[in-house]
Amino acid sequence: MKVFEAFRVRRPVCAAVIGLLFGPDVVMAYLGRGLMAIAYFVGGVSVTAGLIRLFITLSIPGAYGSLIVLAWHSFGAILGYRVAYSLPSDTAFPWYSRWHNIVLLFSAAILPLAMLAGRFAFPALD
Repeated sequence: MKVFEAFRVRRPVCAAVIGLLFGPDVVMAYLGRGLMAIAYFVGGVSVTAGLIRLFITLSIPGAYGSLIVLAWHSFGAILGYRVAYSLPSDTAFPWYSRWHNIVLLFSAAILPLAMLAGRFAFPALD
């Protein structure tokens, strides 16, 4: 059926937009590349931790951090387009490539990181 085929096909332009908005980790999960999504998630967390450390120690303006985040998301858009373009049309995607599972997984991954950062940022509130 053509209706269900629209949900199975990953269009390159849609993947590029998802990569631009959410980054390379989410677009790799959307395209069914789980290990690459985990690797880019760890890379994104480490880049963010490095940026926070630079802002605290060197007092770098936030505009430079925005440029780094824009470059990271632009990389995700290009990567998402290229991977989606190279996918065959009959690809069977795993369970984590559906949008509701992506939202659940990344929310579940970011929440403990935010709690951990709050614990280290405000230790006197215990």
